[in-house]
Amino acid sequence: MSIDEYNSHFNFFEYGFSSMKDMAYKLPSIFHVKLTEDGNQLILFKARVRTELENKLNGLYDPSLFYTNIPKVILENLSQFFNKNRTGVRLDKMMTLYRSKYGRSYEPLNYGYSSEKHMFECLNKMVKIKNDVLYTVDPFAYTKLLKTINPIDTFEKNALTLPNNSVFPKEYVMAHWYTVAMAWLEHNYFPDIWKLSSFTPILKSGDASLVSNYRPISILSHIAKLFKSIDNDFLLDYTSHDICNGRFKYYTIKLNDLELINVIVAEIYNPSSFYIQLSREIDILNSFMDDLQEFYNENEEKYKVLPTLILPELTCTSYTKGTNLWHRAKVLKIVDEENVQLFFVDYGSIAIIPKLNIRLLQSKFSSYPAQAVYCGLYKCTEYNYSREISESFADMVEHQVLQAQVHPSIPEDDSKTLLTLFLNTKYDQININKRISKVASVQQLSKHK
Repeated sequence: MSIDEYNSHFNFFEYGFSSMKDMAYKLPSIFHVKLTEDGNQLILFKARVRTELENKLNGLYDPSLFYTNIPKVILENLSQFFNKNRTGVRLDKMMTLYRSKYGRSYEPLNYGYSSEKHMFECLNKMVKIKNDVLYTVDPFAYTKLLKTINPIDTFEKNALTLPNNSVFPKEYVMAHWYTVAMAWLEHNYFPDIWKLSSFTPILKSGDASLVSNYRPISILSHIAKLFKSIDNDFLLDYTSHDICNGRFKYYTIKLNDLELINVIVAEIYNPSSFYIQLSREIDILNSFMDDLQEFYNENEEKYKVLPTLILPELTCTSYTKGTNLWHRAKVLKIVDEENVQLFFVDYGSIAIIPKLNIRLLQSKFSSYPAQAVYCGLYKCTEYNYSREISESFADMVEHQVLQAQVHPSIPEDDSKTLLTLFLNTKYDQININKRISKVASVQQLSKHK
């Protein structure tokens, strides 16, 4: 998003903020932020509204009333969850179970609580905690109470609605932010953190030591850089049963130390960097992929996403021309205005994909763990492998069901699972680690001669 009039682009990061929402929360003297009842939008109030809300609700910041800060849809989800799980749910498993069912997380800190446990302690009409286990009291206690309090409706006229990708045109949003910025200047408000920002003066011509030879700088256009992410933050807190929002993370497969398993090598970079799939999961994965194809072939238009909302770490699905299939993925980085680099979480491959091929991840495809497990050969991490050795490794392991022994990860890279791989032939068992290590050692010795 840009303001052509000022030839400027918004950038929160230059001023110490990670997003529009982050800025709003960190400037309480200017903003009061509130979620709408359905959880789909953030409402931005003038700071004075916070005091008005406190007076109106007679102690809204009493922790027993913090439930009014929880988005209605999340509170309803919790009600449904505890209605179905009345016999007890371990507190340390609660977030995982909730994410698995609804495709996103609840965020106690954003609602005023100090922790997840604090939230459930305060929701004592809904659940009780005993030995860190949540037991249902009245699952619908707070959804009933919430119907009696609706502070947002009282202040609609003072509110600015933060945009999403389907309601407000950008021109409409920018008109609001122009008004906000002008109001700040009129009231002589200039946050300290903005005073630390920097810019590069542009020399028009002539002597560089003369100020008059530089293009003038608009204070308003400089402030405007703060708002580049005004729509980029939308997916982070998008609330819907239908899709996973920008905070969702794929579940991963955890392997036990010294476990002996059958694996298939799915993607190879070198002997110290490759991805495996569990042999026992292949049929399940194939069935999952069939369901994914059927769903997105029929519904791809519904899950399109605006290119401006595609950010690093976004979980998604993408159509790839190489396979003519839909795959689950994660955005690694933005390549340019039209393309992104994706990591395909079930196969371990990386590719540059047009943004137009990306779709939001439907929540029913979120609970199945990412099937690609990042690995390296045990005791073979110290080598700088040549292309020939990597190709030799690929020749040994591709299109084979291998036996793998799991070893503890090294502290320097606990994201990588270390394996000893064995290839069972008709006549013997080949230790692939020893073979690769021997070849690499010989190659290194030959270089030093």
